[in-house]
Amino acid sequence: LIHYVGHTDEAIPHLRRSLFLLELMGGPNHADASTLYLKMSTVYTQAGHFSMAVKSLMEALKRAQNDRLQQALCRRSLAHIFASHGHRFQEAFNQEKMAYDIYKELLGPKHPRTQEIAKW
Repeated sequence: LIHYVGHTDEAIPHLRRSLFLLELMGGPNHADASTLYLKMSTVYTQAGHFSMAVKSLMEALKRAQNDRLQQALCRRSLAHIFASHGHRFQEAFNQEKMAYDIYKELLGPKHPRTQEIAKW
Protein backbone atom coordinates (compact mmCIF):
# COMPACT_ATOMS: atom_id res chain seq x y z
CA LEU A 1 0.00 0.00 0.00
CA ILE A 2 2.82 2.40 0.81
CA HIS A 3 4.10 2.02 -2.73
CA TYR A 4 0.71 2.80 -4.27
CA VAL A 5 0.27 6.08 -2.39
CA GLY A 6 3.53 7.48 -3.71
CA HIS A 7 5.96 6.52 -0.96
CA THR A 8 8.00 4.15 -3.10
CA ASP A 9 11.27 4.39 -1.17
CA GLU A 10 9.44 3.62 2.06
CA ALA A 11 7.95 0.47 0.52
CA ILE A 12 11.34 -1.13 -0.20
CA PRO A 13 12.22 -2.14 3.40
CA HIS A 14 8.73 -3.61 3.84
CA LEU A 15 9.10 -5.71 0.71
CA ARG A 16 12.50 -6.91 1.88
CA ARG A 17 11.00 -7.94 5.22
CA SER A 18 8.16 -9.72 3.45
CA LEU A 19 10.65 -11.61 1.35
CA PHE A 20 12.70 -12.54 4.42
CA LEU A 21 9.60 -13.89 6.17
CA LEU A 22 8.43 -15.76 3.09
CA GLU A 23 11.79 -17.49 2.70
CA LEU A 24 12.04 -18.15 6.42
CA MET A 25 8.61 -19.75 6.61
CA GLY A 26 8.34 -21.32 3.16
CA GLY A 27 11.95 -21.86 2.20
CA PRO A 28 14.01 -20.25 -0.55
CA ASN A 29 12.13 -22.12 -3.29
CA HIS A 30 8.66 -21.04 -2.22
CA ALA A 31 6.41 -20.56 -5.25
CA ASP A 32 5.71 -16.91 -4.39
CA ALA A 33 9.37 -15.90 -4.01
CA SER A 34 9.74 -15.17 -7.72
CA THR A 35 6.60 -13.05 -7.71
CA LEU A 36 7.81 -11.03 -4.74
CA TYR A 37 11.19 -10.41 -6.39
CA LEU A 38 9.33 -9.26 -9.51
CA LYS A 39 7.27 -6.83 -7.40
CA MET A 40 10.44 -5.58 -5.72
CA SER A 41 11.95 -4.88 -9.13
CA THR A 42 8.94 -2.75 -10.04
CA VAL A 43 9.29 -0.71 -6.87
CA TYR A 44 13.06 -0.34 -7.37
CA THR A 45 12.46 0.82 -10.95
CA GLN A 46 9.90 3.40 -9.89
CA ALA A 47 12.26 4.62 -7.18
CA GLY A 48 15.07 5.00 -9.74
CA HIS A 49 17.20 2.16 -8.36
CA PHE A 50 17.76 0.44 -11.69
CA SER A 51 20.71 -1.75 -10.74
CA MET A 52 18.72 -3.13 -7.79
CA ALA A 53 15.75 -3.68 -10.10
CA VAL A 54 17.92 -5.74 -12.44
CA LYS A 55 19.30 -7.75 -9.51
CA SER A 56 15.77 -8.44 -8.28
CA LEU A 57 14.68 -9.55 -11.74
CA MET A 58 17.67 -11.85 -12.09
CA GLU A 59 16.77 -13.41 -8.74
CA ALA A 60 13.13 -13.70 -9.82
CA LEU A 61 14.26 -15.52 -12.96
CA LYS A 62 16.35 -17.90 -10.89
CA ARG A 63 13.39 -18.63 -8.61
CA ALA A 64 10.97 -19.09 -11.54
CA GLN A 65 12.70 -22.12 -13.01
CA ASN A 66 9.43 -24.06 -13.25
CA ASP A 67 7.18 -21.14 -14.23
CA ARG A 68 7.71 -20.19 -17.84
CA LEU A 69 5.13 -17.39 -17.83
CA GLN A 70 6.82 -15.81 -14.84
CA GLN A 71 10.11 -16.05 -16.73
CA ALA A 72 8.54 -14.22 -19.66
CA LEU A 73 7.29 -11.43 -17.36
CA CYS A 74 10.76 -11.08 -15.85
CA ARG A 75 12.39 -10.98 -19.25
CA ARG A 76 10.00 -8.28 -20.48
CA SER A 77 10.77 -6.21 -17.39
CA LEU A 78 14.50 -6.66 -17.94
CA ALA A 79 14.09 -5.57 -21.55
CA HIS A 80 12.26 -2.43 -20.45
CA ILE A 81 14.96 -1.49 -17.94
CA PHE A 82 17.80 -2.23 -20.35
CA ALA A 83 16.23 -0.17 -23.14
CA SER A 84 14.83 2.71 -21.11
CA HIS A 85 17.40 3.22 -18.42
CA GLY A 86 20.55 1.33 -19.28
CA HIS A 87 20.83 2.02 -23.00
CA ARG A 88 21.69 -1.65 -23.43
CA PHE A 89 19.58 -2.15 -26.53
CA GLN A 90 21.01 -5.47 -27.70
CA GLU A 91 20.38 -7.00 -24.28
CA ALA A 92 16.88 -5.54 -24.28
CA PHE A 93 16.21 -7.07 -27.68
CA ASN A 94 17.50 -10.46 -26.52
CA GLN A 95 15.26 -10.40 -23.44
CA GLU A 96 12.21 -9.45 -25.53
CA LYS A 97 13.00 -12.25 -27.97
CA MET A 98 13.19 -14.80 -25.15
CA ALA A 99 9.89 -13.55 -23.72
CA TYR A 100 8.29 -13.75 -27.17
CA ASP A 101 9.49 -17.32 -27.64
CA ILE A 102 7.97 -18.32 -24.30
CA TYR A 103 4.63 -16.65 -25.04
CA LYS A 104 4.51 -18.16 -28.51
CA GLU A 105 5.28 -21.63 -27.17
CA LEU A 106 2.87 -21.54 -24.23
CA LEU A 107 0.08 -19.25 -25.42
CA GLY A 108 0.30 -19.56 -29.19
CA PRO A 109 1.02 -16.95 -31.87
CA LYS A 110 -2.51 -15.49 -31.83
CA HIS A 111 -2.68 -14.78 -28.10
CA PRO A 112 -2.82 -11.02 -27.29
CA ARG A 113 0.37 -11.14 -25.20
CA THR A 114 2.26 -12.86 -27.99
CA GLN A 115 0.96 -10.40 -30.56
CA GLU A 116 1.74 -7.42 -28.33
CA ILE A 117 5.36 -8.43 -27.89
CA ALA A 118 5.69 -9.29 -31.59
CA LYS A 119 5.19 -5.58 -32.36
CA TRP A 120 8.44 -4.75 -30.62
